[in-house]
Amino acid sequence: MGTLKLGLMDTIFKNYGDTIGILGISSGTFMSTSNILRKPGFGTSSAARFHERRANSIQVESAEFSGFQAGLQYSFADAKTDTRNQTTTSMGVKWDNGPFYVALAYEIHDGYFSGSSPTATGSMRNTNDQAVNSKDTATQFTIEYRLAKDHRFEFDWIQKNYDENATVAGRFQNYNNNAYLLAMENRWSDQWRTAANFVRSDAGSCARVAAVCSTDGLDGSKFTLGAA
Repeated sequence: MGTLKLGLMDTIFKNYGDTIGILGISSGTFMSTSNILRKPGFGTSSAARFHERRANSIQVESAEFSGFQAGLQYSFADAKTDTRNQTTTSMGVKWDNGPFYVALAYEIHDGYFSGSSPTATGSMRNTNDQAVNSKDTATQFTIEYRLAKDHRFEFDWIQKNYDENATVAGRFQNYNNNAYLLAMENRWSDQWRTAANFVRSDAGSCARVAAVCSTDGLDGSKFTLGAA
């Protein structure tokens, strides 16, 4: 009927949308595209990134029917208070048949304050305001084409939104942006294969309570080549 998993694992969002990487590597190195593709252009916290392994996870995946499969994952926090409860909900559907792979995924982060907590200006943060809540969401579309077994090509589009319901003047309210990835991996012989990625993220737009908000300088791009 399907698969049930409990524990510490990659989210459905990451699994369904991260298919090629660089020579099989997608996380934990400078080659990874996730810091541009799956997080905003400010701050260093991984909490803002939609490319994580989540603890305390319950994950359910359906059986595969004619290439279609769906997954749902919920991760809850170790600590919970009356006003703070960090949870992650990740879901997606994919179709894998012949030369084409197509996936659509959606993820929700509740209570992470990933928009305001990484900002350099303390007056913009909502973390200590118990009356404010946060919700971060991301939508991801992935398509991959495989030419025989030797050549793979992938395109990703991601839209990310970071929302906090602040009411105090100057505080952070919203940030959103789009990012795109082109990736390929090619095997030229039994001994040689190459890989290339290009990822681009736009600067996006933002809003503060009764204050000007600028995203100048938050765009970025990265080009990676590899051979094995």
